[in-house]
Amino acid sequence: QKYFLIQLIFNIFKRLAVEDGSRRLAANRNITLTVYTGTHGVIKLRNEEGKSTEIYLDMVLKQIPIPKLFYKILINARANSGIALICVNNVHISIEEIHRDYVICEDISDDIKYIKWRKKEIRRGYCYACRVDEFLAKVPHLNGTFVKTLII
Repeated sequence: QKYFLIQLIFNIFKRLAVEDGSRRLAANRNITLTVYTGTHGVIKLRNEEGKSTEIYLDMVLKQIPIPKLFYKILINARANSGIALICVNNVHISIEEIHRDYVICEDISDDIKYIKWRKKEIRRGYCYACRVDEFLAKVPHLNGTFVKTLII
């Protein structure tokens, strides 16, 4: 239970940065955004034997999975542009594990200036950005959502 409390606190920090950046983007550019949010995958942690195990709030019945990733897709329909913002839901892994197991599309977050990523502070969470089409190729939750350009 201590793990989940710590995890919850860190998730708040990283998601606030994405929330604030999204609002700042819309306000500063005076644009209307359609926003889709969701989760993808189930987080895995090593058990006592060192085996990677999916984590659920109810581990006995395997109910209520703990998400591996949180995402927010921003769409500016008027400009036919968008961006996928993804946050890793595990602060107990290395940067190598993040790149290997959690980055599911090309990370373009260095081009995004309206969000303060703090990417080097992994203990506060790791977030990144991708093109909408690349993200939806891996997480097809929003069929028919296509944009031509990026919101940068």
